[in-house]
Parts: sequence; structure tokens; C-alpha cells
Amino acid sequence: TGYIEGCFHAYTTADQAFPGLVVGTGFEDYFTSAFWFGAASGDGTPHEFAQDMAGMVHFDRGAVNESISTYRNHDRDLLIFNDGGSLQWRVGDVEAKCTELGTDDPINTPQPTTVSAYAWVYTW
Repeated sequence: TGYIEGCFHAYTTADQAFPGLVVGTGFEDYFTSAFWFGAASGDGTPHEFAQDMAGMVHFDRGAVNESISTYRNHDRDLLIFNDGGSLQWRVGDVEAKCTELGTDDPINTPQPTTVSAYAWVYTW
């Protein structure tokens, strides 16, 4: 369950220090949603959605595992990388929620998380 609290950090160069540029303070926040993808439901039940910038097009919560498919476009909020930059998602992240403040203790109890990702990168 720790994956939902994972922050997204953009590092524009390979040597940029933590926390870099925080571009999402939780998994669902990065994909332009809130409250475990259930903000619109009123009861916290995740709802699929599709927008130009981001969406969640599949969600299945089983007794043991969750399966989710999301997308995010950065054509309106460009992420510029140079010399080894990266976009990192930290499952659980740290107690101080995406910052260097506080301790290095993870939020909740992060569990092993399997991720399959695709990226389309345009250069010009």
C-alpha cells in the first residue's frame, strides 16, 4: 500500500541533489487526481478517468494485489533533462513527504511493487 504515497522527483541533471523538482506529492497526485483516485466519488472509491494531460484508465483492487493503468503527458509542463537527468518515483518516500526535512523513515510500510512503464520522449 505504500506506493500510493510515493512522490515523483525530477532531476534535471545526474548530479542534482535530493529532492530535485517534486512534480507529484503522491502517486495519484502526479496523475492529476487525489485521495487514492477517489476524490470525485465522495466515498473514496477509485474512478477511471481520461483527460488530455493524464488519466487512469484501469483500476482493479483484489484481495492481495491492485492493478492500475495510468498515463501522463508533459507537453504543457515540459520536463527538461540534461546530462543524465531522470524522473524517479519513490515508493513510500520519506516521512517529511518528498523533502529533505525530517527523517529518512518511509511513509507507511512500503511493499514490493511491480511496475511496467512505457515512455515516449521527443527531442528537438
